Amino acid sequence: MAWSQYQKNKKGILTGTVLFLVLNVVFFALVLFFAYQSTNGVDIKEKILAKQIASFINSAKPDTLMIFNIQEYLDSAQKKLSPEDILKIENGEVKIKLNEDSFVYSYFSDYQIGYKISGNFLEVSIS
Repeated sequence: MAWSQYQKNKKGILTGTVLFLVLNVVFFALVLFFAYQSTNGVDIKEKILAKQIASFINSAKPDTLMIFNIQEYLDSAQKKLSPEDILKIENGEVKIKLNEDSFVYSYFSDYQIGYKISGNFLEVSIS
């Protein structure tokens, strides 16, 4: 009887250990996946471009024209997005959308802001 009790415990310990290891591997794989997704570059590029544009708008004087090379951002954007969908500047906000999500950053300038995308360049005019 003691031997059969030992065999049951041994089987239970082995099953528990294997289950524990499998769950740990799955958990750490998910953590690494989400960490990679959040730092894959597209999210960071959205934030950088929006903050850069808002910063220039805030510091610009009237009758200023700023030209940004946005080729890198257009290349990073999903192919189904048109340049007009990627960037919007309106109502005191710069909105950048390179994937399903978008990043919005506010600016406080009261000047009239105009923008257009010409090829790989973004032209922002302050008047």
